Amino acid sequence: MTTLINLIGGQTVPNLIAQKYINPDKILLLYTKGSIKQKDCYKSISPHLTFIENEIEPYNYYNIQKVITDFIESNYSNTIILNFTGGTKIMSLASFDIFQKKNLLSIYVDSENGNIYKYLKNKCETDKIDVKISTEEYLKLNNHIYKIDPLQNIEQSRVEYYEYLENNFTPNLLKFLSLINSTYKLINQEFYSNNTTIQDGPFFYSWSQESSSSKIIIDNKEFIINGKDSMFYITGLWFEDLVYNKKFLNNNLYDEINRNIHIKDKAGKKDMIEIDIVALHKNNFHLFELKSGQVIREHLNNLRTIKEQLGTYTKLFIISFFDLNDQNVLIDRMRDLNIQFFKYSDFSLDKCFEKININL
Repeated sequence: MTTLINLIGGQTVPNLIAQKYINPDKILLLYTKGSIKQKDCYKSISPHLTFIENEIEPYNYYNIQKVITDFIESNYSNTIILNFTGGTKIMSLASFDIFQKKNLLSIYVDSENGNIYKYLKNKCETDKIDVKISTEEYLKLNNHIYKIDPLQNIEQSRVEYYEYLENNFTPNLLKFLSLINSTYKLINQEFYSNNTTIQDGPFFYSWSQESSSSKIIIDNKEFIINGKDSMFYITGLWFEDLVYNKKFLNNNLYDEINRNIHIKDKAGKKDMIEIDIVALHKNNFHLFELKSGQVIREHLNNLRTIKEQLGTYTKLFIISFFDLNDQNVLIDRMRDLNIQFFKYSDFSLDKCFEKININL
């Protein structure tokens, strides 16, 4: 019988990694009044496991040691392992001290760098983390109500459209697509209830109510996109398909990639946050915001909010079709928020990982 002791604090990813690494029969959770929510979210991941719960005072060193000592003595026939990664520093110190004195195994989870450190009999050994946490587990740990859009096959007409724009997207075309968007916002539902047409120089757009499709002509090149979302696809969603299919599909660097994750409000109805691409690398979240137009300050603030929601080790990226053009205020703000920027034509996953390593 193996029992794992998990200290519950603000970040519970290391608790779940330790659980998957040790695979215990039961888990003792030491938590505080301030970490009840984290404890409950953590338990919800593994309803099949046996949990023992003990609320403790976060800074009472000697009381923490007494709780742990009493548990060890009353379960002396079991194998007991301590994961001292979580909780307050006092919780970690007090519990680790007891396990060292009793020559019992303690582990520390370095999830950011993919290592587990094992301490026993005045020796420290390092092991690589070979367990994975899924995107859904990560979101549940952080108490999020969410929806992940399923990956779908892309119609050939859409593929032809984004492949054309990859080499022919210009600032003038961006202005025209923005005009389509602003027209939709101005007339709203009337946009779809009528046959809407918009023209500006060499660019032409029309929405057909009868066929429920959009037509766009760019320098005499015609594209017809079907579906009520076709206007949104033409004006911006094409870039998400382009980036995903050209830069992320069939990669061997990420353990899991999801597109279009919607984090809901507490009622589970309204989208509070939408993330274009979420990729998991060694149990760390990489979030990618994709912008076919110019990056603005609001985009940076949105990413900051997402990081606050998803935890310390979340890494943030913006991929834009256009460069920043010496927007020093934005560049400084990205540096402050540790957001990595890439122009689409310069982006690759290898360069992405190189940038992370430099920052680390």
